[in-house]
Amino acid sequence: MVEPIILPKNAIPISENKWIHFVNDSRGAEVMIDYSLKELEPMWHELESICSAGCCGIDAFDFYPENIAKAAGNLNVREICHQIDLLQAQLDKLEFKVFGSDRLELIIEKTEFQALLNHLLVHFSAQLHAST
Repeated sequence: MVEPIILPKNAIPISENKWIHFVNDSRGAEVMIDYSLKELEPMWHELESICSAGCCGIDAFDFYPENIAKAAGNLNVREICHQIDLLQAQLDKLEFKVFGSDRLELIIEKTEFQALLNHLLVHFSAQLHAST
C-alpha cells in the first residue's frame, strides 16, 4: 500500500509529491513585492483556480504542471515567460531575504520564491515549445 504524501505546513504544492516551503511568521522582516508582480497579473489570475487569494492566500493557486498547461491556453505564453525572466532579474537585485505579497497573501524566503518562479518558467516554457 502506498502511503499518502502529507503536505508539510507552510508549503506550496507544485506537483503530487513536490512542494516549496514558505515563511508565514516574519511580518516586518520582508520587502513587499506586489508592484513587481503586476505585469504577471494575467498569469496569477489564471492560476488562482482553487479559491480566491483573499480567502485562502497562496493556497488558492494551483501550481501543478497540468494546471499551468491549462492556464497557458488562455495566456500569451511567450510574454509570460518574458515577464517571469524580468521579474527574476528584478528580484535578484533586491538584498532582502524575505518577500511579502498582499496579492498572493504570502510571506516567502527569496530562494523559495525564486524556486516557484523557476517552476512556473519551466512549465510555461514547455507549453511554448509544445505549441511551435
